[in-house]
Amino acid sequence: MKKKRFQLKHTKPEKHLGPRGRISARAALLFNLRWQNLGTSLRAFCHQHPASSPKGGRGGSPKPTRKLRWVEGQRGTRAGSQPAGVLPGAQTRAQLRGACAAAPGRGFTVIARRAGPALVRKRGAVVAERLRTQRSPGRARGGGGPRRFGGRPGGSAQPEAPASAARGVLGSVDMNPVIVVHGGGASNISKDRKERVRQGIIRAATEGYKILKDGGSAVDAVEGAVTVLEDDPEFNAGCGSVLNVNGDVEMDASIMNGKDLSAGAVSAVQGIANPIKLARLVMEKTTHCFLTDQGAAKFATAMGIPTVPKEQLVTERNIKRLEKEKHEKGAPKPDCEKNLGTVGAVALDRNGNVAYATSTGGIVNKMVGRVGDTPCIGSGGYADNDIGAISTTGHGESILKVNLARLTLFHVEQGKTLEEAADMSLGYMKSKLKGLGGVILVSKAGDWAVKWTSASMPWAAAKDCQLHSGIDLDETNVTDLP
Repeated sequence: MKKKRFQLKHTKPEKHLGPRGRISARAALLFNLRWQNLGTSLRAFCHQHPASSPKGGRGGSPKPTRKLRWVEGQRGTRAGSQPAGVLPGAQTRAQLRGACAAAPGRGFTVIARRAGPALVRKRGAVVAERLRTQRSPGRARGGGGPRRFGGRPGGSAQPEAPASAARGVLGSVDMNPVIVVHGGGASNISKDRKERVRQGIIRAATEGYKILKDGGSAVDAVEGAVTVLEDDPEFNAGCGSVLNVNGDVEMDASIMNGKDLSAGAVSAVQGIANPIKLARLVMEKTTHCFLTDQGAAKFATAMGIPTVPKEQLVTERNIKRLEKEKHEKGAPKPDCEKNLGTVGAVALDRNGNVAYATSTGGIVNKMVGRVGDTPCIGSGGYADNDIGAISTTGHGESILKVNLARLTLFHVEQGKTLEEAADMSLGYMKSKLKGLGGVILVSKAGDWAVKWTSASMPWAAAKDCQLHSGIDLDETNVTDLP
């Protein structure tokens, strides 16, 4: 069947003169309204071209390109005639009335037959842009059309939505800041270390909360808190990192901003005291999310991150742990039951933005180049202003297999409380893989939760000038902050 080509059909074009000149085909803006099915007739809107010359537009007389029939109508009302074959609909008519009322002068309706979807999309985009730019800034836009087309009841003017109305931006909302910090899930913590671990986790939470109270961002707070833990040899991160099979330190870290979902991560880095700072530079100074090994080392040098000697990162305690692991008599513990050290933090700032940061030295006696869950976005942590933020700890391979961080936040999206979501995801990982772990969470509303399935997990949370902390199950200490 031969396709019909469209040509412009003019009947007494003098009848169609606006206050500024002749209406030309080039001036006909085909408004993209909803079309029912391919091959059926479509309704579209064309408003008067604001040409100042008597010839109407840039090209003078129109060139015949498509078969269009002009139907003159009154502004603010439905078109004067309804051509056969056009499917009527209340929404379509309302759109037409709103579009006519928004246009200055007299309105014209254009009926295009056999218009393909590509043409409709192209013309619709042109119309939307020209209608937006040709309105006078101070003119009230009335009409009864749907709001997505700019129509508003009563003809009252309404300003355009501000840029801060974009996804995840809360503008000047003044929230109560909150930060939660963890020191890693552990199979056990000796009595002589327990108090040192407790004081270290409290220092980290206090430092992060101070940053928030001083007006700092959530990203600043989680970076500051994790940096304190990386500088503490009691924790498996930074200068307290465990050793790989060769006796070297290889560290992983990641950070994420819930405001725009920007993220940065590094893995298998050596000779750097604070990998979390390098991860933030990856997030802010590159177009990438993840750098590893030599690439991360070169980037650190380019960014001016100082390197430290190996002796500064290797502690006597971790040397003994490696020797014990290699010469352990009897059946060794499964990987999922070993000491599971990682550090992390989540925070909500005054502007309603959330962030997370996680850092680790990995597992004792790991293979060279092993990468766990910590630097992987969605496993080691996640942050989204529309949901909240989470940092995880535990057996890395198990966490990777279930994407523990994103899985937990998915349950929150489905309407579960933070505690319910954490119990569901940790229970799933334990039942499927026998993997142990823990999570800390903060919601977009400022609620927080701490959950774990390992024997213990040092944690601390600061909100409303109160500090909550603990290590073992059913242990919570509350003190006032200055």
